[in-house]
Amino acid sequence: MKAMVHIARTMERICPDALLLNYTNPMHKVCDAIATLSKTPCVGLCHGVWMGMEQVAYILDKPVHEMEMEACGINHFSWFQTIRDRRSGDDLYPRLRGAEHEGDWLADWHEIGLARILLRLFGLYPAPASNHFGEYIGWAHEFCANELDWFYDPADGPPWQQGKTPEYTSVQDAYGTERPFKKQEQMPQRLEEHALEPSGELAIPIMESMACGEPRRLDAVNVPNRGFIPNLPDGMVVEIPATGDDSGLHPKRMQALPEAIAAMIRLQGSINKLLVEAFAEESKSKLLQAVLLEPTVTSYRGAVEMVDEMLALQRHVLPPIR
Repeated sequence: MKAMVHIARTMERICPDALLLNYTNPMHKVCDAIATLSKTPCVGLCHGVWMGMEQVAYILDKPVHEMEMEACGINHFSWFQTIRDRRSGDDLYPRLRGAEHEGDWLADWHEIGLARILLRLFGLYPAPASNHFGEYIGWAHEFCANELDWFYDPADGPPWQQGKTPEYTSVQDAYGTERPFKKQEQMPQRLEEHALEPSGELAIPIMESMACGEPRRLDAVNVPNRGFIPNLPDGMVVEIPATGDDSGLHPKRMQALPEAIAAMIRLQGSINKLLVEAFAEESKSKLLQAVLLEPTVTSYRGAVEMVDEMLALQRHVLPPIR
C-alpha cells in the first residue's frame, strides 16, 4: 500500500491528468487507499470475471462468445447478474442451475466446488474461483481442496524470514504440480514458434479507447462506487462492467445485489476503510480492528501475534504503526 500510494502522489505532481491502471493485489484495498489518500484517478484491472465466464461456459457446455454475461461486486468476489444467450436473449440462469445439479460433485473441485454451493445458496454465480472468493467467507475452507498454497519444509527454517520464496502449490486444475522429479534444462523457444493470442487483460483496450477513440466494452473495472451498485456504500471500490471511449471510462449502473451478498461485500468495505485509516493514522488499534473483522480470523491471540510478526518483518515498507 505504501509503495502504491507513493506512486499515486508522485503522479499528482508529474502527470496530474494521467490515469493509474493498477494490477497490484489486494486490488480493492490498494485502489481504496489510492482513491482516499491521493487525487490520482485509478482503475483496478483483473481477469477474474473472465475466469468466471469460462466456468459458466464449461458448466453449460456453450462457448463464451455465444453468451452475454455481466458481473459486479468487489475484486475476487464478483457475482453474475446477467447470463443470457447472445443471439436469442434468453435467460440462461435456469439452464445453469439445472446443469449444475446434474454435474459430478468432484468435477473441477478446486475451481468450481465452492462456486456451486454459493449458486445454490445465494442464487448468483460468483467469480473467479474457490481459492479467491473463499478468502471472504469464514466457512469456505470446507470446500477448498487446495488449502496448502505454499510448500516448504519448516525444518529447513522459515523461508519468509530468510528472504526466500517457497514453492507455490495452489492449483486450479489438479495438474499444476505434475513435473519431472529432477529439473531439466529447457531450450528457449523462438517467439515465432508461439501463436500470439490476446491475454484478456484490459490495459491495452483502455489505452486504445481513451487515446485512439476506439470504443471498447470492458468486462470488469475497479473504481469508487458512485451509485453503480445501489446497495453498496458510495466511495468504496467496486468491480463493475464499463465502456471506454475518447471521453473516458463509463462504468455501468447495475441492479442492487441480493441482501446476503451485499452484506458480505459491505463488511469487506468496512475492513478496507479501517485498513486505509490504520495506514494514514499509523494506528495499530485500527489495524487490529480490521483483522478481527475478517470472517476467516478465528483467534484473537493468533490475530495479535500475526500483526506483531507482520509489523516486524515488513517494517521497512510500512509506516511506523503505533
